Formats: sequence, structure tokens, C-alpha cells
Amino acid sequence: IIAISGAVANRFADLGAQDKVRIVHNGVDIAAFARGDRAAWRAHWEWGERPVVGMVAQLIAWKRQDIFIATAAILADRFPDALFVLIGAEPDPAEGYEAILRAQVVELGLEDRVVFTGFCDDVPGVFAALDVVVLTSDNEAFGRVLIEAMAAAKPVVATRCGGVPEIVLAGQTGLLVPISDAHATAEATGALLVDGEKARAFGAAGLERVRKEFSIAAHVQQVEAILAEVLGSDENRH
Repeated sequence: IIAISGAVANRFADLGAQDKVRIVHNGVDIAAFARGDRAAWRAHWEWGERPVVGMVAQLIAWKRQDIFIATAAILADRFPDALFVLIGAEPDPAEGYEAILRAQVVELGLEDRVVFTGFCDDVPGVFAALDVVVLTSDNEAFGRVLIEAMAAAKPVVATRCGGVPEIVLAGQTGLLVPISDAHATAEATGALLVDGEKARAFGAAGLERVRKEFSIAAHVQQVEAILAEVLGSDENRH
């Protein structure tokens, strides 16, 4: 059994299958993220060079974009030029989650500060256009968008849940915050907006971590090692 994170592997503990579980983290095409066109997407969305904080995720309740919007409300006055961008679409509009989020934006008076871009298939371009990447999920089996952000050399702020701490090294490649805590999320995000040097250092460290731990080559090598382990056993040869 190949699990994408220790958080997923732990689900097998009560099944007595621990000995059959191996962890192989997802991999990402680092070269593709190096080609992200920041200028093109900034021009397309007419963002200019203002600070942009973004969350890339489907608009579904457990991703907790409501916490992202609450974070924007806390930071709006402190960073009057900053934009807070939700990139992604609602997979089932009948659920009505996007409508709830848009109503929250109106209630908080953030119509000019919080942007919904909808679905975008140029993921490297999206991350290139952002300055800080935030993930406010209640839980993540892994958190692929975080390694994508790190591959784009972006600092990240994410909830300490599921597989996220296996990706983000707190204080080195980004900052981890408690679940459902808009104030902590705002404090962490604000710290990166204020301290550009720290943000760039986190981004550089994140990229280096992806190169070592989350590349396609590393993923393939680990899967091959598991295949060799299984196929090389006496039991399986017979």
C-alpha cells in the first residue's frame, strides 16, 4: 500500500496493515513552475505590482475559504494596496458555497479587495503571479498546492493539519497556523508581506526542499524501490 503522506498512512494503523504501508509523497514538475509567466498573468488580471495574497483550491467547504476571507478583512486596513485572490471554481454550484463566500465578502465590505478568478489551468502562471500563498483547509491528505507554490519559490502560510507539516518546514519554508484561526493566519501572512527578505528566503528554501524531496525523479525513485522490494522477496518470486 502506497500512501501519499504519513497522515494517510496512519489511517491503516487500526487495520493491522502497517507493515504493508509505504509512504511516497507526491512529486511536481519543477521545470514547469520555473516557466510561470508572472508579468503575463499580472497584466491579464490587471493587478499591476501591488502585493497579492492567493489561495489556490476548489471552492469547497472543507478548504475553508471563509477563513481566508476573514484573514483579508483583518489585513485590509494594514495593507491598503494588497489584493486577496481566490483561484479555483466550485465543482458543484448546487452546493452554494461560492455564493456563501461572495456574501461574506459583501458583508465585510471587501468587494474591491477580494477577487474570485474562477478556474485557471495555467497553474505555474498562477503561482508566479502571487506573492504569498495561503492554504486554510480543515484537513489535507497531502496538500499538493503547497509543493506547487514552493516549486514556484513562493512563501506559504498553511494550517497545521493532515500531511501539511510533512511539506512545510515551519520557520524555514513557510509558516504553520492553527485550523480555523483567521487572526493567526493574518499575523503570519502579514509578517511575510512586511518582511520581503524573509518571504524570499522562505521561497528559496521551499524550492530547494521541493528539488530534494518532491521532484518527479524522487517520486519515481521511491516507487521503483518499493517495486524492487516487493518483486525481490522470496514469497513473491514463488
